[in-house]
Amino acid sequence: WAQATSGDGAAGGEAADKASLARVTVTGSNIRRASAETPSPVQNLTAADIARTGYSTLGEVLQHLSANNMGSLGQATPGAFGAGGSGISLRGLTVGATLVLIDGHRMASYPLPDDGQRDFVDIASIPVEAVERVEVLKDGASAIYGSDAMAGVVNVILKRSHEGTALQAEIGGASRGDGRMVKVSGIRGFGDLTRDGVAGYLSAGFRRQGSVLLSDRPALGGSDWTRYGGEDLGLVANPALQVAPETRTYSLLGKVTALLPQDWTLSVAASVL
Repeated sequence: WAQATSGDGAAGGEAADKASLARVTVTGSNIRRASAETPSPVQNLTAADIARTGYSTLGEVLQHLSANNMGSLGQATPGAFGAGGSGISLRGLTVGATLVLIDGHRMASYPLPDDGQRDFVDIASIPVEAVERVEVLKDGASAIYGSDAMAGVVNVILKRSHEGTALQAEIGGASRGDGRMVKVSGIRGFGDLTRDGVAGYLSAGFRRQGSVLLSDRPALGGSDWTRYGGEDLGLVANPALQVAPETRTYSLLGKVTALLPQDWTLSVAASVL
Protein backbone atom coordinates (compact mmCIF):
# COMPACT_ATOMS: atom_id res chain seq x y z
CA TRP A 1 0.00 0.00 0.00
CA ALA A 2 1.10 3.60 -0.44
CA GLN A 3 0.57 6.86 1.36
CA ALA A 4 1.25 10.19 -0.33
CA THR A 5 2.44 13.38 1.42
CA SER A 6 2.94 16.85 0.02
CA GLY A 7 5.00 19.99 0.81
CA ASP A 8 6.14 21.68 4.01
CA GLY A 9 4.14 23.65 6.59
CA ALA A 10 0.64 23.45 7.97
CA ALA A 11 -0.94 23.54 4.53
CA GLY A 12 1.22 20.62 3.44
CA GLY A 13 0.28 18.56 6.50
CA GLU A 14 -3.43 19.12 5.92
CA ALA A 15 -3.08 18.09 2.26
CA ALA A 16 -1.20 14.96 3.33
CA ASP A 17 -4.09 13.86 5.53
CA LYS A 18 -6.57 14.29 2.67
CA ALA A 19 -4.33 12.48 0.20
CA SER A 20 -4.17 9.20 2.13
CA LEU A 21 -4.63 6.30 -0.29
CA ALA A 22 -6.49 3.08 0.30
CA ARG A 23 -4.73 -0.28 0.19
CA VAL A 24 -4.47 -1.71 -3.34
CA THR A 25 -3.78 -5.44 -3.79
CA VAL A 26 -2.96 -6.88 -7.24
CA THR A 27 -3.01 -10.63 -7.76
CA GLY A 28 -2.72 -12.90 -10.78
CA SER A 29 -4.62 -16.14 -11.26
CA ASN A 30 -6.09 -18.49 -13.84
CA ILE A 31 -9.66 -17.96 -12.65
CA ARG A 32 -11.96 -17.71 -15.65
CA ARG A 33 -13.49 -14.29 -16.29
CA ALA A 34 -16.16 -13.09 -18.67
CA SER A 35 -15.02 -13.27 -22.28
CA ALA A 36 -15.53 -9.52 -22.72
CA GLU A 37 -13.03 -8.83 -19.95
CA THR A 38 -10.27 -11.27 -20.82
CA PRO A 39 -7.12 -9.97 -22.53
CA SER A 40 -7.18 -12.95 -24.91
CA PRO A 41 -9.85 -13.29 -27.63
CA VAL A 42 -12.47 -15.90 -26.72
CA GLN A 43 -15.24 -16.90 -29.13
CA ASN A 44 -18.35 -18.53 -27.67
CA LEU A 45 -20.65 -20.74 -29.73
CA THR A 46 -23.91 -21.63 -28.02
CA ALA A 47 -26.15 -24.59 -28.83
CA ALA A 48 -28.46 -22.18 -30.68
CA ASP A 49 -25.54 -20.88 -32.76
CA ILE A 50 -24.55 -24.43 -33.67
CA ALA A 51 -28.14 -25.34 -34.65
CA ARG A 52 -28.38 -22.30 -36.92
CA THR A 53 -25.31 -23.39 -38.92
CA GLY A 54 -27.18 -26.41 -40.27
CA TYR A 55 -24.13 -28.68 -39.95
CA SER A 56 -24.67 -32.21 -38.67
CA THR A 57 -21.41 -32.63 -36.73
CA LEU A 58 -19.37 -30.50 -34.38
CA GLY A 59 -16.39 -31.05 -36.65
CA GLU A 60 -18.15 -29.31 -39.54
CA VAL A 61 -19.10 -26.38 -37.29
CA LEU A 62 -15.55 -25.80 -36.11
CA GLN A 63 -14.08 -26.37 -39.56
CA HIS A 64 -15.83 -23.20 -40.72
CA LEU A 65 -14.45 -20.93 -37.99
CA SER A 66 -12.37 -18.06 -39.37
CA ALA A 67 -9.62 -18.90 -36.86
CA ASN A 68 -9.34 -22.45 -38.22
CA ASN A 69 -6.69 -22.34 -40.95
CA MET A 70 -4.19 -24.49 -42.81
CA GLY A 71 -3.34 -27.79 -41.20
CA SER A 72 -6.86 -28.68 -40.09
CA LEU A 73 -8.33 -32.08 -40.88
CA GLY A 74 -11.81 -33.04 -41.98
CA GLN A 75 -13.35 -36.47 -42.23
CA ALA A 76 -13.32 -36.07 -46.01
CA THR A 77 -9.67 -34.98 -46.22
CA PRO A 78 -8.11 -37.26 -48.89
CA GLY A 79 -4.69 -38.79 -48.35
CA ALA A 80 -4.51 -37.80 -44.68
CA PHE A 81 -2.60 -40.07 -42.32
CA GLY A 82 -5.39 -39.50 -39.79
CA ALA A 83 -8.09 -40.41 -42.31
CA GLY A 84 -11.60 -40.47 -40.89
CA GLY A 85 -10.82 -38.06 -38.06
CA SER A 86 -11.55 -34.35 -37.83
CA GLY A 87 -9.07 -32.00 -36.13
CA ILE A 88 -8.98 -28.24 -35.74
CA SER A 89 -5.89 -26.12 -36.39
CA LEU A 90 -6.22 -22.64 -34.88
CA ARG A 91 -4.14 -19.92 -36.55
CA GLY A 92 -2.66 -22.47 -38.97
CA LEU A 93 -0.33 -24.03 -36.39
CA THR A 94 -1.44 -27.65 -37.10
CA VAL A 95 -3.78 -29.89 -35.15
CA GLY A 96 -0.96 -30.90 -32.80
CA ALA A 97 -0.71 -27.36 -31.43
CA THR A 98 -4.46 -26.89 -30.76
CA LEU A 99 -5.74 -28.35 -27.50
CA VAL A 100 -9.29 -29.76 -27.40
CA LEU A 101 -10.94 -30.16 -24.00
CA ILE A 102 -14.33 -31.45 -22.89
CA ASP A 103 -15.64 -29.72 -19.76
CA GLY A 104 -12.10 -28.51 -19.18
CA HIS A 105 -10.60 -32.02 -19.23
CA ARG A 106 -8.29 -33.63 -21.76
CA MET A 107 -9.61 -36.35 -24.02
CA ALA A 108 -8.00 -39.41 -25.58
CA SER A 109 -6.32 -38.72 -28.90
CA TYR A 110 -7.44 -40.12 -32.25
CA PRO A 111 -5.76 -43.52 -32.89
CA LEU A 112 -4.07 -42.28 -36.09
CA PRO A 113 -1.84 -39.20 -35.55
CA ASP A 114 -1.70 -36.63 -38.33
CA ASP A 115 1.36 -37.39 -40.48
CA GLY A 116 2.17 -40.09 -37.94
CA GLN A 117 3.45 -37.56 -35.38
CA ARG A 118 0.78 -34.99 -34.38
CA ASP A 119 -1.85 -36.25 -31.94
CA PHE A 120 -5.29 -34.64 -32.05
CA VAL A 121 -8.82 -35.12 -30.70
CA ASP A 122 -11.49 -36.20 -33.18
CA ILE A 123 -14.04 -33.42 -32.70
CA ALA A 124 -16.48 -35.00 -35.16
CA SER A 125 -17.10 -37.87 -32.73
CA ILE A 126 -18.49 -35.56 -30.00
CA PRO A 127 -22.33 -35.74 -30.14
CA VAL A 128 -23.50 -32.28 -31.15
CA GLU A 129 -26.84 -32.82 -29.36
CA ALA A 130 -25.04 -32.98 -26.00
CA VAL A 131 -23.10 -29.72 -26.47
CA GLU A 132 -24.20 -26.68 -24.49
CA ARG A 133 -21.55 -24.34 -25.87
CA VAL A 134 -18.03 -24.23 -27.28
CA GLU A 135 -15.39 -21.81 -26.04
CA VAL A 136 -12.58 -21.10 -28.50
CA LEU A 137 -9.49 -19.36 -27.11
CA LYS A 138 -7.78 -17.91 -30.18
CA ASP A 139 -4.47 -17.24 -28.49
CA GLY A 140 -1.52 -19.25 -27.21
CA ALA A 141 -2.07 -20.91 -23.83
CA SER A 142 1.02 -23.08 -23.51
CA ALA A 143 1.97 -21.38 -20.22
CA ILE A 144 -1.16 -22.91 -18.66
CA TYR A 145 -1.83 -26.12 -20.61
CA GLY A 146 1.49 -27.06 -22.20
CA SER A 147 3.00 -27.15 -25.67
CA ASP A 148 -0.09 -28.72 -27.27
CA ALA A 149 -1.96 -25.43 -26.67
CA MET A 150 0.45 -23.12 -28.52
CA ALA A 151 -2.20 -22.24 -31.12
CA GLY A 152 -5.12 -22.02 -28.72
CA VAL A 153 -7.73 -24.06 -26.88
CA VAL A 154 -11.15 -25.41 -27.84
CA ASN A 155 -13.22 -26.21 -24.75
CA VAL A 156 -16.44 -28.13 -25.40
CA ILE A 157 -18.94 -27.68 -22.57
CA LEU A 158 -21.52 -30.46 -22.31
CA LYS A 159 -25.07 -29.97 -21.12
CA ARG A 160 -25.72 -30.67 -17.45
CA SER A 161 -29.17 -32.06 -18.17
CA HIS A 162 -31.71 -32.49 -20.95
CA GLU A 163 -35.50 -32.51 -20.86
CA GLY A 164 -37.42 -35.08 -22.87
CA THR A 165 -36.33 -36.98 -25.96
CA ALA A 166 -35.04 -35.66 -29.26
CA LEU A 167 -34.40 -37.71 -32.40
CA GLN A 168 -32.75 -36.53 -35.61
CA ALA A 169 -32.21 -38.15 -38.99
CA GLU A 170 -30.43 -36.73 -42.02
CA ILE A 171 -29.70 -37.98 -45.49
CA GLY A 172 -27.84 -36.33 -48.33
CA GLY A 173 -25.33 -36.78 -51.10
CA ALA A 174 -23.39 -35.19 -53.93
CA SER A 175 -25.07 -34.07 -57.14
CA ARG A 176 -23.45 -36.97 -59.01
CA GLY A 177 -25.08 -39.53 -56.73
CA ASP A 178 -22.01 -40.50 -54.72
CA GLY A 179 -20.78 -39.42 -51.31
CA ARG A 180 -24.12 -40.31 -49.76
CA MET A 181 -24.48 -39.40 -46.10
CA VAL A 182 -26.80 -40.93 -43.52
CA LYS A 183 -26.98 -39.77 -39.92
CA VAL A 184 -29.21 -40.93 -37.07
CA SER A 185 -28.86 -39.50 -33.57
CA GLY A 186 -30.85 -38.98 -30.43
CA ILE A 187 -30.72 -37.84 -26.84
CA ARG A 188 -32.86 -38.95 -23.89
CA GLY A 189 -32.94 -36.95 -20.67
CA PHE A 190 -34.14 -37.94 -17.22
CA GLY A 191 -34.70 -36.13 -13.94
CA ASP A 192 -35.08 -32.46 -13.12
CA LEU A 193 -31.97 -30.85 -11.69
CA THR A 194 -33.88 -28.08 -9.90
CA ARG A 195 -36.67 -30.26 -8.51
CA ASP A 196 -34.94 -33.59 -7.93
CA GLY A 197 -31.36 -32.46 -7.47
CA VAL A 198 -30.23 -35.18 -9.90
CA ALA A 199 -30.52 -35.22 -13.69
CA GLY A 200 -28.76 -36.62 -16.70
CA TYR A 201 -29.04 -37.84 -20.25
CA LEU A 202 -27.84 -40.43 -22.72
CA SER A 203 -26.87 -39.43 -26.26
CA ALA A 204 -26.12 -41.80 -29.14
CA GLY A 205 -25.45 -41.33 -32.81
CA PHE A 206 -24.32 -42.98 -36.03
CA ARG A 207 -23.09 -41.29 -39.19
CA ARG A 208 -21.87 -42.80 -42.43
CA GLN A 209 -20.65 -40.98 -45.52
CA GLY A 210 -19.77 -42.76 -48.74
CA SER A 211 -16.60 -42.22 -50.68
CA VAL A 212 -16.08 -40.00 -53.73
CA LEU A 213 -13.68 -41.55 -56.27
CA LEU A 214 -11.26 -39.51 -58.32
CA SER A 215 -12.26 -41.47 -61.43
CA ASP A 216 -15.78 -40.03 -61.08
CA ARG A 217 -14.44 -36.47 -61.19
CA PRO A 218 -12.74 -36.09 -64.60
CA ALA A 219 -12.04 -32.41 -64.02
CA LEU A 220 -9.89 -33.28 -61.01
CA GLY A 221 -8.09 -36.35 -62.31
CA GLY A 222 -8.00 -35.79 -66.06
CA SER A 223 -4.99 -34.97 -68.20
CA ASP A 224 -6.61 -33.32 -71.23
CA TRP A 225 -5.18 -29.79 -71.36
CA THR A 226 -6.12 -29.02 -74.96
CA ARG A 227 -8.78 -26.54 -73.90
CA TYR A 228 -6.03 -24.52 -72.23
CA GLY A 229 -3.64 -24.70 -75.17
CA GLY A 230 -1.85 -27.80 -73.91
CA GLU A 231 -1.86 -31.47 -74.89
CA ASP A 232 -3.90 -34.51 -74.00
CA LEU A 233 -1.52 -36.70 -72.02
CA GLY A 234 -3.88 -39.64 -72.17
CA LEU A 235 -3.64 -40.41 -68.47
CA VAL A 236 -6.52 -42.20 -66.77
CA ALA A 237 -7.33 -41.54 -63.11
CA ASN A 238 -6.64 -44.45 -60.78
CA PRO A 239 -10.09 -45.76 -59.80
CA ALA A 240 -8.78 -46.56 -56.31
CA LEU A 241 -7.87 -42.95 -55.53
CA GLN A 242 -10.43 -41.01 -53.54
CA VAL A 243 -11.41 -37.37 -53.40
CA ALA A 244 -13.18 -38.12 -50.10
CA PRO A 245 -12.86 -41.40 -48.20
CA GLU A 246 -15.72 -43.39 -46.72
CA THR A 247 -16.20 -42.55 -43.05
CA ARG A 248 -18.25 -44.05 -40.23
CA THR A 249 -18.72 -42.43 -36.85
CA TYR A 250 -20.28 -43.99 -33.76
CA SER A 251 -20.84 -42.10 -30.53
CA LEU A 252 -22.34 -42.90 -27.14
CA LEU A 253 -22.20 -40.39 -24.30
CA GLY A 254 -23.90 -40.29 -20.92
CA LYS A 255 -23.76 -37.73 -18.14
CA VAL A 256 -25.26 -37.48 -14.65
CA THR A 257 -25.22 -34.29 -12.57
CA ALA A 258 -26.16 -34.03 -8.89
CA LEU A 259 -26.50 -30.95 -6.69
CA LEU A 260 -24.71 -31.36 -3.35
CA PRO A 261 -24.89 -29.28 -0.16
CA GLN A 262 -23.01 -25.98 0.14
CA ASP A 263 -23.28 -25.23 -3.59
CA TRP A 264 -21.20 -28.22 -4.64
CA THR A 265 -21.98 -30.05 -7.89
CA LEU A 266 -21.05 -33.60 -8.82
CA SER A 267 -20.87 -34.52 -12.52
CA VAL A 268 -20.01 -37.94 -13.91
CA ALA A 269 -19.67 -38.47 -17.66
CA ALA A 270 -18.65 -41.45 -19.75
CA SER A 271 -18.35 -41.85 -23.49
CA VAL A 272 -17.48 -44.29 -26.21
CA LEU A 273 -16.52 -42.34 -29.33
